[in-house]
Amino acid sequence: MLAEKRMFTQKIIDSDPFLDMPLSTQALYFHLNMRADDDGFINNPKRIQRTIGASEDDLKLLIAKRFVIGFENGVIVIKHWRMHNTLRKDRYNPTQYQEEFAMLSIKDNNSYTEKLSEDLDVPELPVPDNVATTWQPNGNHLEPQYSIGKNSIDKVSVVKDIVPESDDSEQPFTPSSKKETIHTIFKRILPDYSMSANLQTAVIEWLTYKVERKESYKEMGLKKLLRQIENNAQIYGDDAVCALIDECMASNWAGIIFDRLKQKPVVQRQNRQSGYTDNIRNRVTDVDNW
Repeated sequence: MLAEKRMFTQKIIDSDPFLDMPLSTQALYFHLNMRADDDGFINNPKRIQRTIGASEDDLKLLIAKRFVIGFENGVIVIKHWRMHNTLRKDRYNPTQYQEEFAMLSIKDNNSYTEKLSEDLDVPELPVPDNVATTWQPNGNHLEPQYSIGKNSIDKVSVVKDIVPESDDSEQPFTPSSKKETIHTIFKRILPDYSMSANLQTAVIEWLTYKVERKESYKEMGLKKLLRQIENNAQIYGDDAVCALIDECMASNWAGIIFDRLKQKPVVQRQNRQSGYTDNIRNRVTDVDNW
């Protein structure tokens, strides 16, 4: 049985990318959230879309803007479900869509993202870390943020990204091995570049986004892209480049517009390295963190 209440964080619903969408698309997002299970999964998004009078384009826009993540069987998950909702442990019911759940990882900002194809055989995700362990008053199913009752609209939450391990890169690639994907090419050539874990995560998301658009890179093109990312990160800082990549995906652009960084202040190399760990943990301040 689904919970009677769901929560929403203003980091998402007050963001420009969300408010720029048509009202019908925003309404569909709220209704999908209200009908999601405790892990943010919905198995009948098209039925909900038709019930509230939204169009198929509204659902497609939510997927394109990465407010929801879709699977081949028609199931979707609310990307920022775990940012929206904190569940009581004794109220939490794991999703029945464990196969799809295992295809996701949880980012530092507590939102969902897709795993790399070579990582899909890792064990299932642990019990969600958005399950509350402290006592809460009876009848309070969720830790309060911005509550909406059953008579209004619904909501959901999210997870984190896995960075490819560098250990496998010590094994030389041979032509006899199976055909490489854009992600495996990235993993193989990554040691040639000076790139922080935060930047690696952003690049993985960008490559996944390009695959979803049925676009990709040849190896030489990917190398030039990585060199551009590396050089711009040294000039403007990791956070600025990551935010730019997020902006390009949220705007549904085909490429990364590095010229937009010229409006940013130049960051000294030593300042970019210092305090880097704290910057990773604080990248939850804007919805552009998808």
